[in-house]
Amino acid sequence: MGEKKGTYKPTILVLDDEPAVRASFALSFPEYQFIGTDSPFEALEILRSPNRIRLVVLDVVMPGINGISVLRQIRKVDPSIPVVICTGYGSKEIVVEALRAGANDYIEKPFNLQTVRRIFARLIEDTLEEGKDKVQWAYEMLREGFHKNINLEKVSSALNLNPKYLSRAFKERFGRRFTELKNSLRMEKARELLAHTDMSITEIAIEVGFSSPEVFSRNFKEEHGITPSDYRALFRSGGR
Repeated sequence: MGEKKGTYKPTILVLDDEPAVRASFALSFPEYQFIGTDSPFEALEILRSPNRIRLVVLDVVMPGINGISVLRQIRKVDPSIPVVICTGYGSKEIVVEALRAGANDYIEKPFNLQTVRRIFARLIEDTLEEGKDKVQWAYEMLREGFHKNINLEKVSSALNLNPKYLSRAFKERFGRRFTELKNSLRMEKARELLAHTDMSITEIAIEVGFSSPEVFSRNFKEEHGITPSDYRALFRSGGR
């Protein structure tokens, strides 16, 4: 199933030593994006860095790795992020220990897809219900999808917010309304492509989400006072 243009997908981090298991999540649950790794160090780095992770799936039984210790480290890095542990059938003692260490739920291998889907949906929805900053979420959605067919109504609907409220909140928080910030992000990406690639103006217009090179060029000139072609020439001559 392909991703619909402009559709926002919550991101789930999967820490599991089996590549087939990591791949199976993406195939089985196309409504989510997945980042997979077999390295606890990489997983913790991802969580320490600015990220869009909404849920962690952690295999607590991996060769040479103490999964419960990794779980405790995850809790230190981000106490609020939901963590689902996965275990082999019959590992009840590990499940109990993991739940005591801060896991939110558990799934058993082989997975029951309906059960896993229900757990994912509940925990990701709970993060919204428990007061995560919806305006910041909307901003992250915009940063992910500014080059796609994303708009204020779609983002507002996804987060159960009033579009007028979200537009005002963007103005208060970021100094620009939603559509203004979307255009700014498009211009930022366009400047990067003009300066550092040989893509044509038409290709860049499409890449950053404009319907035509004419619309792109008009918006670019309104924003920067010069055309995209002049910007590229000026940048490469060392004038900017």
